[in-house]
Parts: sequence; C-alpha cells; structure tokens
Amino acid sequence: MMRNELEYYIPYVEEGEEKMYPVTINYVFNYVYKENAELYKIRAKVQDYANRLNQIQAESKGADEKRLDELTTEIKEKVAYIESHQDFFERQFKLINSILVDNGIKDKEINTLEFWERKVTPENAIRFLDKVIRKDITKGDGKGKK
Repeated sequence: MMRNELEYYIPYVEEGEEKMYPVTINYVFNYVYKENAELYKIRAKVQDYANRLNQIQAESKGADEKRLDELTTEIKEKVAYIESHQDFFERQFKLINSILVDNGIKDKEINTLEFWERKVTPENAIRFLDKVIRKDITKGDGKGKK
C-alpha cells in the first residue's frame, strides 16, 4: 500500500471564533487502525443504546407492570454499558495525540485533552480520525491516487 500525505485543517472554536489548525499526516501505524476500530464499535453501540433508551421511554407509557419490569431491566443493562465507557473521549484523545506525535506535531495547544474537549466538536474529532484512517486507501489503479 502506498503512503499518502494528508494535509488537513482541524476545525476548532476559540472564544466564539471558528479557526483551523493545519496538520500534515504522513504516518499511520497499525495500532491506530486497531484502536480506532474498537472506538468505533463502542461509539456505535452507545448510540444504538441511546436510541433504544428513547424507544423504551415511549414504550413504557401505558405498559403493564410485567413489561415495565422488563424495560427497567433493559434500561439498567444499557446504562451500565454506557457508564462502563466513560473513558471513551480520553481514549479517543490519546489516539489522536499519538497520531499527531507520530507525525512530529508537538504543540502545547493541540496536544492537550483540554483542546480536544473544549474547542473541537465531537463530529470534527471523528472526521479527523476518519480522514487519517482512510488516507492510504487507494481507489482504482492502485497507485495511491484518491
């Protein structure tokens, strides 16, 4: 697989002003793919569980006592799973920071958990990881062109 260079601008917000932080990513090592896949599974499952909790809320209206007990048990299981992954954002930051450091990006601002928690939206953090993960995937001729 050919290694491609990714020029990327990480969107962030500082004091109400939208800004971009330019980064160049050349290297993505195997551990990144593994950890990202695990984080993706957790994110998808938590989202599914959150959706199911909303459905349960609607189902519980007018349900009999037996059904309410079943729904309560299901709620406890779903909430326990979600709570067991409270470290999700810290794990995601550690992965992002590793990618940045692996590529020589060592900035006191961007290499902090606070930057990623307080200035970058979850969607933009996920989009950055997605771009990094896909940067070396080739289409068509296999010559590294995207």
